[in-house]
Amino acid sequence: MNWLAVQVSAIVALGWRRLIALAVVLLLLMSVDFYFRILVLRDTSLRLFTTPAVTKVSAPLTTESVSQKLEMWVPKKVVVEAPPPPSQLALQAIFGAGRDARVIIALIPPDGSPPQRFRVAAGEVVDGWTVERVGRAAVSLKKGEETKELLLFRPVTE
Repeated sequence: MNWLAVQVSAIVALGWRRLIALAVVLLLLMSVDFYFRILVLRDTSLRLFTTPAVTKVSAPLTTESVSQKLEMWVPKKVVVEAPPPPSQLALQAIFGAGRDARVIIALIPPDGSPPQRFRVAAGEVVDGWTVERVGRAAVSLKKGEETKELLLFRPVTE
């Protein structure tokens, strides 16, 4: 049986007169509920406007006072800028041998700009590094206590 058939059989079993009486009673109950919930006149004191209590408002806040309070709660992050990475030195060529030997050293900046090339001999300075010794395939550099060796041909690593 579907839903409509169940409803029709309930109406037939109840009878038309009883169904109409039931509808009238239901309508009467709904109207009484509406009357007492909505239409009954309420106490007039509830409808009167009452002045709200006066509350004193403090002086308006300034941006400085707000930022000071915020800094007390959450301190500012101190950003420490890292120093820029040092420029790289690369040995590009060795000319001559012994005391007359000269080398070409490329100074490669970390920002990716084109390298600067310097033609120097033993005892000369490139970017704070002093050329100490020029060999057949390597150059020794010194900066303070630090020493560095640049190879002309880098070994192949796998």
